[in-house]
Amino acid sequence: MLFKLLQRQTYTCLSHRYGLYVCFVGVVVTIVSAFQFGEVVLEWSRDQYHVLFDSYRDNIAGKSFQNRSVK
Repeated sequence: MLFKLLQRQTYTCLSHRYGLYVCFVGVVVTIVSAFQFGEVVLEWSRDQYHVLFDSYRDNIAGKSFQNRSVK
């Protein structure tokens, strides 16, 4: 029942003068948003990795002193 209603609304929208353009713009916006979301997630993941596993990175003036640290 819900599928038929959605299908009917989609056909009604597409039958209007600019309906196809509106659907195309909606698909493009959805794809661009998905890529941007993926980029943000990737950047967040990389930052979390550096916080957990690279604790001695960029200590002073961009130099790593991990080799000199006392264990």
